[in-house]
Amino acid sequence: MPVDKILYPTRKEIVDYYSKKTGFNVENINWYYAFGAFKLAVIITTNLRKISKRDKLKMRDLQILVRE
Repeated sequence: MPVDKILYPTRKEIVDYYSKKTGFNVENINWYYAFGAFKLAVIITTNLRKISKRDKLKMRDLQILVRE
């Protein structure tokens, strides 16, 4: 089946479904989105630090761009 024919649920539909099934209050869902992004940033930074120590690279050598 071609991927463009598959109908994926929207983020709102997934959150609403989760809320209905678990009874969890999702009024502050944006806080959880931000918290998840923060946790992912910590994981990425930790991995990059390990790589830079192992391969003797500097963070500036990786030329990472961070959106503001």
